[in-house]
Amino acid sequence: MNRVLCLFLTAICICYGVNYSLRMKALGIDFVNLIPDYETDLYLNPNLLGGKQLAGISYQHQRSLHTPITLRLLTKRFGWAGQYWGEYRNNKIENRSSHNVTGFYIKDFWMVDMRGKLLRFLAGNVWNLYNDESYVCKRTKYSEAHFDTTRTAKYLISANAVCKINRYVDIIHKVCGGIYYSYRNMRYYDLGEKYEKYLILYTGNIGIYYRNSISTNRFSSFYFVFGGPTSNADIDALPYSIFEHLSAVELQSSFFARTLIGQIGFARGIPIDDQNLFVFGIRDILLWQRTFQADTDIRLEGRRNSLSIPMAVEYSVNKVTFRIGTGIIYSYIGDKKWDSFSTLTRYNSHTLVFKYTFGIQWKLNDYLLFDFYNERNLSDMYRWAVYLKYVPYE
Repeated sequence: MNRVLCLFLTAICICYGVNYSLRMKALGIDFVNLIPDYETDLYLNPNLLGGKQLAGISYQHQRSLHTPITLRLLTKRFGWAGQYWGEYRNNKIENRSSHNVTGFYIKDFWMVDMRGKLLRFLAGNVWNLYNDESYVCKRTKYSEAHFDTTRTAKYLISANAVCKINRYVDIIHKVCGGIYYSYRNMRYYDLGEKYEKYLILYTGNIGIYYRNSISTNRFSSFYFVFGGPTSNADIDALPYSIFEHLSAVELQSSFFARTLIGQIGFARGIPIDDQNLFVFGIRDILLWQRTFQADTDIRLEGRRNSLSIPMAVEYSVNKVTFRIGTGIIYSYIGDKKWDSFSTLTRYNSHTLVFKYTFGIQWKLNDYLLFDFYNERNLSDMYRWAVYLKYVPYE
């Protein structure tokens, strides 16, 4: 159950992706789309492209996720950020057994501002494209007659469209399409299992966003989003696999991964003085998935709820800015699972977690900045992330 909770919290945070700046991570990802932050807001609203020019490189070590270096380049008419990395592990286990993992991953986005360059009806928005791709092969071999091989491939592509209602309100919808493949060949002497499953996924979401920003440290923000999962991290954290309802060899299409997700958030920024900020807010995420077990009419249902009450402070002293985020997260998990008596039973779990994040920005000169970010353990060097940023016109 703890593993399920960690996967869910990881999906709603995506704290190792290209989505968020280290500033936003330090203040707390519960404030995403609530606190004004150009690099983070641009990922949601590509029409902001051109508001700032920068080039940056960041790195955050993850023992299990093999997170790569993240590169970012934003100009007046072009925006790109990406992660491209692979992994290979070959572990020898006792009794001549072995376990190896091979994989590669791609996460990036591309934006081109074509406004004023083409016919008016073709250039109303910034063209944008988001890629989320991975391929992983795992093989565990105990003997020639006892082994387990799995292969998964995931590719999700998406684009955002923005409809501006007035200076405070935007309606933003994301459209996604993906191809997913799952293979397994498991053999235990005379017993075994082998399958190949293919899925074409159509998903997306729509949201309304309000922000009344009088200044960078005085604002009120609100949003409501409704739809399906829109990233592979979301999909990996679902209560049940997107392949759960597929037979051994089958190709099907699915809408919204048989899942509905609703999010709502509010934040208020209060100035400490002319430059410094105190912010508080609330965010709630509800998830409901309903599917069935392959080759049966048995219905499976999973529910998630994550309610967070975050607070953060950003305070500058000369060329150094300190950022501290904290909050309480209540999580509920309710799934229908098979128990030891082969009975389908609903399991419920309630968890209350206190968290904190910490960050420092050091402005070397008018053009170069260092951002540092840490989650959970300041004394653990592996928990620190660093971001070097060049901002020519800030």
